[in-house]
Amino acid sequence: MNTATAQTTEAAASVHPFERAKLGQAPFRCVGYESTADREAANSHRRAHGQTYTTNMCGGTCEYCGTAIWDVYIIESADGRRFKVGSDCVTKTGQKALIARVKRKVDAKKRAAKAAKIAAELKAYLADETTRAILAAVEYSPAGPAHPAQTLLERAEWMSRYAGAAGRARAVKSIKSALAGE
Repeated sequence: MNTATAQTTEAAASVHPFERAKLGQAPFRCVGYESTADREAANSHRRAHGQTYTTNMCGGTCEYCGTAIWDVYIIESADGRRFKVGSDCVTKTGQKALIARVKRKVDAKKRAAKAAKIAAELKAYLADETTRAILAAVEYSPAGPAHPAQTLLERAEWMSRYAGAAGRARAVKSIKSALAGE
């Protein structure tokens, strides 16, 4: 291979994949994120208010590879162009900072969804009168002497109001144990 061919090959390899796809000029940054959960919430709101909604929960099509995507990442190029890609295409770029941002956004969405699910489960247990009666009959034994004596119902209600996701998860676990008779 001659020197000119080697330089051309090396230059082509150093061009960002999004630039090769004519999506803009590097560097690129992630400026937004839209998830399926966001669309589901929006559709629920529209449905509740008699507005038009869609049952197609796909987030669209990746503008880099053409694949249907659920979670949409909005990327902005140095020249101000915006386009949408899926998480797989962000990771294919090899751009570590962009990949890290995408991973943080995905992880935050997963944590938020899990916390919401646990909060809803705890709320459902506390709304059921039969469950409430069972929990009111169970004495809560705290880990340390700093906690006042209370029932499992009182503790679960407190956790529902004031605890974070981990505390609510422990409350749900305690409720499940009490309902199972353990």
